[in-house]
Amino acid sequence: MNRPRCETDDASLPRKARARLGRELARWAAIAGLAATLGCSGATTRQNTVESEHEPQANPAAEVPEDVWLDRIGTGEQQLARVCERGAKDRVATVLCDQSKNRIRSLPELYRALRLEQPEDRRVAVTTHSLSLSAKLVSSANPRVFVFAPNTAGTRQLDHEGVVATAFVRGEQLVELAALDPATYELNFYLLRFTQPCNEAGCTAEDLLTERIEASWTNWSLYSEHELQDTPLDCISCHRPFGAGSRKILLMRQVNDPWMHWGDFRGGDEQMCAGTLPDGVKPQVIATATGLDLLRALEGAKGRYAGVLVSELQAALSGENISDFLVDAENLVRASPVPPYPYEQLTFLTRETLCERFRLGTSPSWDAGRRESVLHGLPQPFYGPDLLDAEQHARLARGRAVLFEAGSSNSAFDVASSLISAEAAAAVGFVPREQDTAAEILRGMCVRCHSHEAEPGSNRARFNVEALDRIDPATFRAVSARLTLPKTSPKVMPPRRVGELPDWAISRVLDHLRDRCVEPGACP
Repeated sequence: MNRPRCETDDASLPRKARARLGRELARWAAIAGLAATLGCSGATTRQNTVESEHEPQANPAAEVPEDVWLDRIGTGEQQLARVCERGAKDRVATVLCDQSKNRIRSLPELYRALRLEQPEDRRVAVTTHSLSLSAKLVSSANPRVFVFAPNTAGTRQLDHEGVVATAFVRGEQLVELAALDPATYELNFYLLRFTQPCNEAGCTAEDLLTERIEASWTNWSLYSEHELQDTPLDCISCHRPFGAGSRKILLMRQVNDPWMHWGDFRGGDEQMCAGTLPDGVKPQVIATATGLDLLRALEGAKGRYAGVLVSELQAALSGENISDFLVDAENLVRASPVPPYPYEQLTFLTRETLCERFRLGTSPSWDAGRRESVLHGLPQPFYGPDLLDAEQHARLARGRAVLFEAGSSNSAFDVASSLISAEAAAAVGFVPREQDTAAEILRGMCVRCHSHEAEPGSNRARFNVEALDRIDPATFRAVSARLTLPKTSPKVMPPRRVGELPDWAISRVLDHLRDRCVEPGACP
């Protein structure tokens, strides 16, 4: 990616007062954005059996792409051994490779093993809109929850071993993990995959989108970033934005307040915008939001989500908590004996977006940000606080049971992703907009992985979206076959968890490629 680069220097990122965070960070690098992502994808893994020794079974009713990708890498004792043989010293590796601590049956037990169980030992943050591996599952009705070690705003000073975080959203049997290795000062990324009793017969949407998914695990497998490379669950494709050999970083598209897509956002008025109002003029509301009220309505005041009490999630200063964690973790690395390295984050201008849309009905800042995101093959944070429309809110207010009214025919992915409004899906880039050209569709959906920066020799390097002036018939046939596979196929491109191409978009792309065939008439 052609990103601006910033070398680290001797000055550490200052921990800020809430309102000063964005300015202080911008002084050092162009930091800003939306959802801190921890993602990963798979390789051969050792699987830890709790009650039974059987391997996880794919849903016989429908092939789950993630299961196929990870099963190819492997499951069972061999995979965990492979991860542990790397000798990482971060908390995730030292805990999960310790035979005395790896009988984990639930999210709370995972937190306990990582020393993140008690509220005084952790901080939490909730995002209602994510651009991570699980982006299309996340909404205010099904948020993504981070649990991480307390930073300097908490009960103790963060140290290298204490940089550890988990990320979870209901809908798939995955927990994303990140931790800092105190020996190498490198961030390491992992994916923990677990199974439930329902796996043998096939898990329903209700099995995966309720509290059932958070307990009674039958076994689990661990994958490191190394095994997950060159798969649709690859952590490094995002978390190493400056290419091979550069340092991995934590990501957050919305460091600056106001933290519009985080669980404590309640909207705001004109005082959020630049300038002052005339005396006696009452500021108008420019954005309305309900925080985690919908989650509380769905789970109950005493309910739990992601293994955490809803009351704890509601009380959390989510945006500030995760921002502080990111800043403190980066400070630790920069204060360590490491050479200078490039660091930059893609900025989302929340305040400008809200204020411009209030005053103009549109946001030039958001439009410019979307164009920049498309160039990098990345989605753009939505311009509104909520991905759900008013109709969905009213429907969900009747209770979580409405999600499963269609019976067991719909997968958890279908149910969760269908909550996102068509307006939001097109704006963010989960689906193309009808006005998008074929070149824009290809870049927006594919260039993140299929670019000139793809690792030589990888599967991704076989197709370069940035070099499509001409295309040979064999490549055209391969691209056409992958684009037109069923949406649930593990081989469909783009992977459904990243985005989807409607029929009109596929036709537009294929016509575009057909016109560039090196042998006229040979690309049918």
